[in-house]
Amino acid sequence: MNLAVLLSGMLLWANTAKAACETQVQVLEATSPGAGVTDAYAAVAACDGGEAATQLPVALIRATDASTMATVASTAIEAGSDAAERVRELLDGIEDYGDRDALARTIGARCTDEPHVLSFLRGLHSAVKDRRFVAWGAALAACPDAGLTADLEALAKEPPARSFDDKYGKVVELFGMRAGASALPVLQGAAIAAADAGPLPVILDGMVRAVTPAGYGKKPQGDDRAALLASLLGVGQAVGPEPAGRVADVLVNQGDETGAASLLPRIHPGKELAGGGFRYGVIAIEPCGDDPVLHWAVVHDAKSRWSIASDVDGLARAFKGKVKDCAPDSWTVRVSPSPVLGADEVAAWVAQVAAAEGMGDAKQREEKAIRLN
Repeated sequence: MNLAVLLSGMLLWANTAKAACETQVQVLEATSPGAGVTDAYAAVAACDGGEAATQLPVALIRATDASTMATVASTAIEAGSDAAERVRELLDGIEDYGDRDALARTIGARCTDEPHVLSFLRGLHSAVKDRRFVAWGAALAACPDAGLTADLEALAKEPPARSFDDKYGKVVELFGMRAGASALPVLQGAAIAAADAGPLPVILDGMVRAVTPAGYGKKPQGDDRAALLASLLGVGQAVGPEPAGRVADVLVNQGDETGAASLLPRIHPGKELAGGGFRYGVIAIEPCGDDPVLHWAVVHDAKSRWSIASDVDGLARAFKGKVKDCAPDSWTVRVSPSPVLGADEVAAWVAQVAAAEGMGDAKQREEKAIRLN
């Protein structure tokens, strides 16, 4: 770390008067950069907690590595509230995220042997605001204390009534990281509570991340995946149409189109057929020549598939063409983005598509309804 650059702003804290603990402060200022700074700063802190707060940047700028800086920070935390507040601000001046997280991790790892550090970490959520709390995430992750895990669990259970919240998102991430699959029931309850006005996408993402192995492109596997899908389905079955749709998208991303399809009645209330299934619209655009033709039909899907696109594509291309030598392979097939109530709704959708694509004057041909097997 280039400490002279990273901490230069903190020197504004330093008191040039040095009336208190003058001898200890002089020793600190005369100390060469390196490990010796920790003893010199400890002497200042033992002399006076307020002076420890004032002289913290002097000590930090003489530290040469994350370990020495963490020792200085630990001493400051133990010295009292004023110095601890300066430590809370410590990460603000470190622009390099790698350096920042390395220092935070080193401080956080001390929580096992240093109770004052543990108390400092457990108090961060109430003591600092959004982005500062996020910056301390690596320290919280490095502390294995069960009490801290319990704190995060309690916080995760109380999602804020707003759609985006950095601080809560970090809580969910940290809790999921620590608890793994055991976090799913807690996050399931939080997702249901947040469905209408809270940060539902953050919680759903946290559920996935809680059981996703480390590494680029990894996916949940085995029992963890099964637990995740069950929890997601539990959320989807308990919330309204729009949030249920968000849950279904996550299920699809996890390869569970069957689970996603089971939520269709909740996502599209009132559109399910009496015997099960849904109606959709399909358009096959015959594009050749100067006069394209829009073939369209109502599609009945008794199996309630999540997507009918692949099943209906060939059937739509089999409509009888109206343009000479216009091969069906050149046609474009579209499926309505959601289920429909009937032919009138399909016709309205066809008109919208035609207008949007500059084919408002194109011929339209209603075809016989398609029934998928």
